[in-house]
Amino acid sequence: MGDGSVFYCKDIRGKEHYGITFYPDDLAMANYFAKCFEEVYGIKLKIFKLKNHYKTYIKNKIIYNDLISIASFGSLEWTVPTRFLKSNDMKREFLKAFFDCEAYVWEKAIQLQSVNKKGLEGIKKILGEFDIASKIYEYERKNKNWNKNYILCIMRKEERDKYLKNIGFNHSLKMKKLNAGDA
Repeated sequence: MGDGSVFYCKDIRGKEHYGITFYPDDLAMANYFAKCFEEVYGIKLKIFKLKNHYKTYIKNKIIYNDLISIASFGSLEWTVPTRFLKSNDMKREFLKAFFDCEAYVWEKAIQLQSVNKKGLEGIKKILGEFDIASKIYEYERKNKNWNKNYILCIMRKEERDKYLKNIGFNHSLKMKKLNAGDA
């Protein structure tokens, strides 16, 4: 759903591969993901430093099948795993993880951008459950071969403050910006 993939493929010999990758741009976020992954699956992931981000991955059919049983993945297909998000704590952690990967924090808004309108509407609905108002805007991209884009915005200062108080970030730079009042 953000900064990674849950994938299945066959190589040229017909051998099947199942994997999960994650490419965060923040070490604190990579460590948090690895910690949570170990808590859930009992497997310690290695984190690799790349040029301007980090990478962690695992090839595992059982974990792949577990994840695809929870939600759909892919730019156009991802969905909010509502049947899995039973408590406010689970909803909070889902939002935090999604915003860690996909949000842009700037002085007048917190924004998410996606080609998946239905997915963003699911995010907007959960934000509303925390009494955080947001809006979704749509725009046509210059290249007509590209998908329409949608932007979810948390614009008013009071709403950004609610986001900070009720959700926050694991992403250290985004949290720092939001805490500093730059958002």
